[in-house]
Amino acid sequence: MKHPEDPGEEPYPSLWIVDEMVCMLERLGAFVSLFDQCPLGAEIRKGTCIAGVWDSLPSLNGLRCSGLHQHARSIGFDEAEVPRSRRFQEYPPRLNRILAKGGVSACLRMLEDGSGPGG
Repeated sequence: MKHPEDPGEEPYPSLWIVDEMVCMLERLGAFVSLFDQCPLGAEIRKGTCIAGVWDSLPSLNGLRCSGLHQHARSIGFDEAEVPRSRRFQEYPPRLNRILAKGGVSACLRMLEDGSGPGG
């Protein structure tokens, strides 16, 4: 499950504070990782929260922007009237690799120990 970082203030709603979500994550024993995408190669900070049983999620938790670089503009439109945010809709390749490796690792672990959704 992926959703933007909880801004922690009104009037911005957050999926992460809904009772049903909190209970589901607890039942699953899911990891919840809050991190910025720029340390993973994104051109913008993009605070992100991902929850799940992937083994790689704990390694992402707390990964934050160092503030030692500039971010690209993500608000408004470019010269062709395309929203600037469009090019940031995909994860950076480094994040994709981390998630893929963690998914494979989690599936192998669940097969071995009989845990997981079918275990």
